[in-house]
Amino acid sequence: MGIATRFPSDAGISSDRSVVFFEGFERANWRNSWLEGNVRWRLRDLERVEGRDVALVGNAACKLVLKAGQLYGSMLGSGKRKPGWKTMHMRWYVRFSPGYKGGKHASITALDERTWVPGDAGKRPTGTDKAVFMVCLDGELRPQVYYYHLDQRGGYGSGGKQNVGGTVALETGRWHCLELAVGMNDPGERNGWQKLWVNGQLKGEWKDLRWRTAESLNWNSWSFLIGSNDKAPGEQFLLVDNVVVATGYIGPMVKRPVKVARKEGESVWKLIAEKERARQAGDGSAGEAVRLAKAGDYAAAAAAYEELASGGGKDAERFLSMAHVLKRVGELREWIVDGVNAGREPKTYVDIMGVRLRGKVVSADEARLTVACMGNEVGLRWEELSPAKLFSLARKLAAGDEQEELLRALRKACGMED
Repeated sequence: MGIATRFPSDAGISSDRSVVFFEGFERANWRNSWLEGNVRWRLRDLERVEGRDVALVGNAACKLVLKAGQLYGSMLGSGKRKPGWKTMHMRWYVRFSPGYKGGKHASITALDERTWVPGDAGKRPTGTDKAVFMVCLDGELRPQVYYYHLDQRGGYGSGGKQNVGGTVALETGRWHCLELAVGMNDPGERNGWQKLWVNGQLKGEWKDLRWRTAESLNWNSWSFLIGSNDKAPGEQFLLVDNVVVATGYIGPMVKRPVKVARKEGESVWKLIAEKERARQAGDGSAGEAVRLAKAGDYAAAAAAYEELASGGGKDAERFLSMAHVLKRVGELREWIVDGVNAGREPKTYVDIMGVRLRGKVVSADEARLTVACMGNEVGLRWEELSPAKLFSLARKLAAGDEQEELLRALRKACGMED
């Protein structure tokens, strides 16, 4: 499951602790966030375009232009962020103009204080100065990769085509979701890696790479450019929106849930029939919603059920009922916070240095729980709790038949035994 599944339409995604950067180009001063750090990339020939017809979500996107006769056009790159990260993911949405001919597109880079891209092109890495992972597009708009690493044959980097599943090409005039991920090797080891996703599908994976010889070199910048495989015969452009950089898998955006008011006095228990779990198991149309609920992504599961319900049909009411119930997961958190703040200390298990130990929940708020164990305090964010652990804590603090009834209904909605 990607980070994006917890933040419909990417709203609030920058609050996730694994996200290090987000840009939706909605702010008039959006350039400021790209200028943080030691800037060696240029922000060149960029235009913030507005309108629902050009933006993925919201009202704005960034436009990069390649003019007739150019090999390289607009550039959009971040400053170097110290000390960088050993693992980095970058996910973005891109839309190409009609007639787009391909070329270099986006990259994640590791750069020392003196090195910059593209001014350092054609120079073999030393192991302490740079590493580059880039996605390019061939003339048929098939995503490929290009990378600078220690084992490349010459001054210029190595190339790689899609090697997972069938090869896919992108269409002009529509939004596509791309994601790069790259992991540094341990110095002296050949255990670096890189991956490419296209519209949520893993399409490329390369292992056993050597990027660096010193731990001081980490992934610390990211960039976009518009270039051509040959001099552009005419002006072409691309739009970029919803750029997310993180230390874990991000994945495609999910749609914002539609708010549906619950009927006054409606019984939660009646919202789910006794055989709902069995019906779900055989219901292919709800398979994704069930999978999200079992994984603990309750908001995304509720949104999936509401989307199914919006299509009408005989199951529309049942799908809305499932969404109503899943939205009430937040009440479990309220019980736990209230119970802990009232002085109760339910016990749960935590991992300390790889060892599973039992401790007491000593504090709780809207963001996290704190568990005390053997003189240590471990913070757990709510999204880190599995459905089973969340329900176990809630049951220990539930007070009354109504709460027990909701617990049973939610467990059924999530495909768990009662």
